[in-house]
Amino acid sequence: MYRLSRLYPLHIATLLLVAVLQPVYFAQHGFYFVYQNNDVPHFIAQLFMASDWLPPRSESFNGPIWSVSVEIVDYAAFFLTLRFVTASPLLNLVVILASITFGTQLGTSLAFFYAGGLAAMARQAVVFTRHRRMLEAMAGCAAIAVPAALWLADIELVPVAGPLLLTYAPILLFCCSGQLTLPRRIETVLEAAGNMTYSCYLLHFPFQLAIAIACAAMQRPIPYGSHLFWVAFVLPTLVASHFTYRWFEAPAQRLIRSTLLRKKQAGRTSPAPL
Repeated sequence: MYRLSRLYPLHIATLLLVAVLQPVYFAQHGFYFVYQNNDVPHFIAQLFMASDWLPPRSESFNGPIWSVSVEIVDYAAFFLTLRFVTASPLLNLVVILASITFGTQLGTSLAFFYAGGLAAMARQAVVFTRHRRMLEAMAGCAAIAVPAALWLADIELVPVAGPLLLTYAPILLFCCSGQLTLPRRIETVLEAAGNMTYSCYLLHFPFQLAIAIACAAMQRPIPYGSHLFWVAFVLPTLVASHFTYRWFEAPAQRLIRSTLLRKKQAGRTSPAPL
């Protein structure tokens, strides 16, 4: 409930925004901007965040939502395994191995999700051990040694990218998830930046689409190579992301959570029907 209330409101808002803007671009050029599958079936799949659950991939509307669509399946699998099975390092390993054999985008996503789970379990396990400092030092050395060895050996990364990331990413997560105390001002800035990531991710394509429509209306080419244009695109996107979170995402989250949790709590406390 908490995760979906974080993801869904902005997804729907940007989906509707792109659904309005893409026909304008189509009227100007005779084809859509970047993502061509903007029909009713793809719109319905987008409504349920199901656009990329099955191959082949067919990116549509606000295309960057594909990664969130895949993550939704991860969250569902995570919930179901915790609810009906258990949580253990062995289960994580089984899921990772099974996911790798799928050879699909969903399988890869599940493998990385549960590899992150192993990193979280490892971090939790060493918190209260007397060897914590030594284990953290070993992980830090591994985090440095792996890329250094790859560089010195001049190994081609593309063929080994999957296995490398699957083993190296949990090491980095373990190293970066230790207790870190920062000044309050820096914490506030980092929290604001973290809150902006999702809105920035979903807003950047509608911004690009709006710029393309405006340039076509003015009969001017898009100045891709201009540094000033790049700044004029990135800064407004970041500012819009900040205010989108404050004025839309956060209020929508509070409304959804308070409504659904209140209903859930009411259902628990109300007397059984006669």
